[in-house]
Amino acid sequence: MPDCKPLTFFLCTESNYYRAFFEMAYKYQDWNFEQGYFDFCDYLCPDQESSLIEYLKKGTFREWLDENNRYIDSLSPEDIQAMTQRKLEKHIRLWKSGKIKYSLSRMSPIMPQILAEGVECTYIPFSIEDMRSGFQQLIQEILVLRLRNNLPAAIDILLPVSEDPVRVFQDRYEAMERLITAFNKKYLCDFIVHETHLGFRISTNHKTVERITAGMTVCLLKEYFEQHGGFKVYIGYGIGTDLAQAEAAAVDASRESKIALGRVSYLKDENRVLAALSDGHAELSISSEISPYVREVSDMSGLSTLTIQKLIAALRLIGTEEVTTQELSRILHITIRSANRFVAALVKCNLARVLYSRQNNTKGRPSKVYQILLDVTEENKGLPDIPAPERN
Repeated sequence: MPDCKPLTFFLCTESNYYRAFFEMAYKYQDWNFEQGYFDFCDYLCPDQESSLIEYLKKGTFREWLDENNRYIDSLSPEDIQAMTQRKLEKHIRLWKSGKIKYSLSRMSPIMPQILAEGVECTYIPFSIEDMRSGFQQLIQEILVLRLRNNLPAAIDILLPVSEDPVRVFQDRYEAMERLITAFNKKYLCDFIVHETHLGFRISTNHKTVERITAGMTVCLLKEYFEQHGGFKVYIGYGIGTDLAQAEAAAVDASRESKIALGRVSYLKDENRVLAALSDGHAELSISSEISPYVREVSDMSGLSTLTIQKLIAALRLIGTEEVTTQELSRILHITIRSANRFVAALVKCNLARVLYSRQNNTKGRPSKVYQILLDVTEENKGLPDIPAPERN
């Protein structure tokens, strides 16, 4: 039996199954399918092959077939191998015990062994049309993958503007250029590097970005700069349906990295979803779709819609509405001052309140624990639960 998973399956259409059902029913006079074993039924009705007649009576066999195909496609090679072995043993066991007069199979790898044991087993073949359909689907999947891999991408790398002398900035600028060249050589990236006012912009493709972010999870470029350069940079990745969209997304993402003081890099994809890349996993994922709820909270609080989305994403991440500004600062990669400002704006419009104070250490002032009254589901369209701000 194969120890790997096929690239694609040639899936039989339901007409092939009906043809086999009719032939078996007529040959063995088994109109209720009580004398046969059908190994393709083991998913939805194991050990109850006779219930197949119910699917046929109700006219729902096509739905069952589609669900069965999706299930098989989701299996790992190990699962497929184990399932194939079980079906082989069941064919032989039922035949030798006299419980069946015939069987039907869709598993070609085990057919020789089944027949070698004398089992009256019939293989349900796929037609030429099934093969043509399978090849067309495979070609389409390859083309879609190739198109996605070749989606334009851009990387914005910025040096922080500081009070350092111009000479220091220039030295770091030149060092950054050398580091990009060394990184490109080490990882064999498909980079086209352009100079910008405060750094560099790299033109590349989706496949390269996916590789150097380990599947959109961590910023290897940032790690490389920290290890070999010893200075901080702001990095933003952008993916788009065209280069202009990718570059605009990279600018937005690097701006978010700057707000986070370079602690994390950000990626904005072709669907305008923003994600933070840090510590080997994507911490926050923010949709480009701005719900009416988010817009209304933004209008009431004076905070941007993106800030509201970040706060909601942070609450989802920690799994509770009770949080300190220190915790928000750490999760959102912003200063405590910014976190205090965000929470103060929510308190002002009754979307946050102080619950109690928590003493984190034996020394120092206790931290206020706030209850953030934001709807993390963002499903509230009419917004009846948002209280009106208090009037003085």
